[in-house]
Amino acid sequence: MPFYESRDRVPLYYEAMGSGDPVVFVHGLTANHRHFKYQVGALKETHRTVAYDLRGHGASAVPDHGLNISALAYDLKELIDYLDVSPATLVGWSLGAHVIFEFIEQFGSGDIQKIAIIDMAPRLMKQDAAGDAEPWAFGLRGFSGVFGDFGHEDNTKMMAAITESNWRDFSRNLVERLQDRKLTKNGGFDYEAEFKGKADMDWLFEQAMYNRSHVIASFWASMIVRDYRRLLDSIRLPVLITYGEGSNYYPEENSRYMHDRLKHSFLVSFPDCGHAPHLQDPERFNRILIDFMMERL
Repeated sequence: MPFYESRDRVPLYYEAMGSGDPVVFVHGLTANHRHFKYQVGALKETHRTVAYDLRGHGASAVPDHGLNISALAYDLKELIDYLDVSPATLVGWSLGAHVIFEFIEQFGSGDIQKIAIIDMAPRLMKQDAAGDAEPWAFGLRGFSGVFGDFGHEDNTKMMAAITESNWRDFSRNLVERLQDRKLTKNGGFDYEAEFKGKADMDWLFEQAMYNRSHVIASFWASMIVRDYRRLLDSIRLPVLITYGEGSNYYPEENSRYMHDRLKHSFLVSFPDCGHAPHLQDPERFNRILIDFMMERL
């Protein structure tokens, strides 16, 4: 199994395949490199694909330090240098998009050709208008059920859910929340319905069960305080913004906000998909990603 060792001696697992223009896939919280299986399978014949496990995830080591987004950005920089794949298209899903934003804050954009974002917001918590603060109402859905209403009380509940819940129950709920929100009715998930991505449900649950709650809690604490809205204006690279129209996490307005702030961006929505359109509608997602990289959008 191929590993590289980070500067702070954390072995990180990666898979590099094919040749051509490089594409690096950065997965989300609780996920791993396998969550890009459909993209790697479609692109490895024409591109140099790199999929890796973030520290604390998948086959990578679980350190007792560096469980934060700053460390993840540094790991990505080291991986790009180690594999000599600069400049690369970076594809970030959920937390992976924040890793890319943090990468740009730390190292600039010289190693990046293009960026693809999968259902993520530049800021997760709501922000009321106070002083010079820019209000924000397009972040996470709160426990109230209202999009953009995730505040400090919600975050306390989330941390408790991560650290105190039965992990099997938490993982099942996590997998259900990846799907189109129309599938959740009266507090229950409709497993009898036919929906995009249904064939992967058991596999997603199996993958989620490999996670450790203290690792997820540490990364969540690091992610929830981030605010990359000002960074968006400085990004001059081509950016593909994708989201599921049935996302349980973010409202459509979030993606439209980023589209307005990112000067060279393309916005694509995925009907009947949730937080993971690359898994729920992989054929269309792959066509759009390839067209974006080939400058056909």
